[in-house]
Amino acid sequence: LCKNMTIKQGDTFPDVQVFVSNNGAPKAASTKELFQNKKVVLFGVPGAFTPACSNSHCPSFVRSVSELKNKGVDLICCTSVNDIFVLDVWAKAQKSEGKLLMLGIYSLIFFSYSFFGLLR
Repeated sequence: LCKNMTIKQGDTFPDVQVFVSNNGAPKAASTKELFQNKKVVLFGVPGAFTPACSNSHCPSFVRSVSELKNKGVDLICCTSVNDIFVLDVWAKAQKSEGKLLMLGIYSLIFFSYSFFGLLR
């Protein structure tokens, strides 16, 4: 379907509304305000609490936090098709609190950009 889904340095990331957990309550934020003037690692997983995501994907980023920070990364974010309530519980189960910022994204435009390679 897509020839190039890679986001390169200098590409413009779409400004979409996301939700972060604020002591267990959803708080609206925008990717622009979260990412502006920051070096960000953003990764997506197919689903919280799925075997591969819980045993491999998320833990690999949690283990790499120090290495990424030493390379100048300011923020490491994870997103999934799950809502922020599920992601908040999963973050606790993954012991990623304070290391990864979970983003609940309810906008199909984000997934359209990321899955259909519209970011260029």
